[in-house]
Amino acid sequence: MRSFRDIPIRQKLIVTMVVTTAVALLLSGAGIIVLDSVYYRTHLRADLSAQAQIIAENSTAAVAFADASAAREMLGALRARPHVIMACIVMLDGTPLARYARPGADRSCPAAPPGDEIRFTRDTLIVTRPIVLKDRVLGTLVLLYDLE
Repeated sequence: MRSFRDIPIRQKLIVTMVVTTAVALLLSGAGIIVLDSVYYRTHLRADLSAQAQIIAENSTAAVAFADASAAREMLGALRARPHVIMACIVMLDGTPLARYARPGADRSCPAAPPGDEIRFTRDTLIVTRPIVLKDRVLGTLVLLYDLE
């Protein structure tokens, strides 16, 4: 095999251009993948945060009157989102008022950390929203979203 020094200048230029182009394509492809992942997570976080806020605000009456049927109806709207694994409305004392679980999902409600939180785990996104009526926290909405 000939060394790079012995190759004619024309072939050296071609090899240099091909290598440069390949490196540029690989770097730009990697950059696009990273940016797409970041944008996806940002968009997903905002979208599920808004969805959780809507459900929490619409569930205030059901939680205030401990109406499990109305609370289940609110959570039932999540059937339209197939990646939602589970959603629970948990009272202040920690007892679940209502839950929604997609078919095949574990039916137990996860622990509801107090406050407003959005947390990514390895394979899920967990959103918690307080259910508030006139500045008084009545309960918590917990939503689990499948990232796979």
